[in-house]
Amino acid sequence: MSTKVKTNKVRINQGRVMPWQFRFLGSVMILSFIFYAMSNFGEMTAIFCCIGLSMLVPVLWSNYYILEIDPEQMKISEITLIAGFQKRSTKPLDEISHIFVNAVAYEQSMASLSNRVHTRKLKQFKAFLKTTSGDKFFLLSAADPEIMENKLAPIRKKLNCEVINNNALE
Repeated sequence: MSTKVKTNKVRINQGRVMPWQFRFLGSVMILSFIFYAMSNFGEMTAIFCCIGLSMLVPVLWSNYYILEIDPEQMKISEITLIAGFQKRSTKPLDEISHIFVNAVAYEQSMASLSNRVHTRKLKQFKAFLKTTSGDKFFLLSAADPEIMENKLAPIRKKLNCEVINNNALE
């Protein structure tokens, strides 16, 4: 009989390492190399080349940045996860001061074929973790303050710290 130990670790997936354009272009290049190998090499050589090249596709599509905070052992880890393998850099964590949320304003310009430019003014909410030593770690971002509050609620509960909103744009 096994018992699960509940831990207060916070794991935040911060997105992919490579942008989708690079992953798509890389996959197309790998497929073109596979077709080249199938048409120009001998049967056994082509089979081994195709198997080797096809193993690169999961590497392109399964890579993430993950931030892991362990308040019990006072460690923070930045993890790069690629195809199930992880590279971890761990730092000791001072006492957690608070989580703060900043509102960032930005503009997005879109041009049409008729040379009409449409500019949208948007804002993004970004959350950071601050320690007593002054170190800051990016946690997550959202376009809506309610979504940000919902995402931060379990993190705040596990880390037992307050959330400060610096939303001067509201």
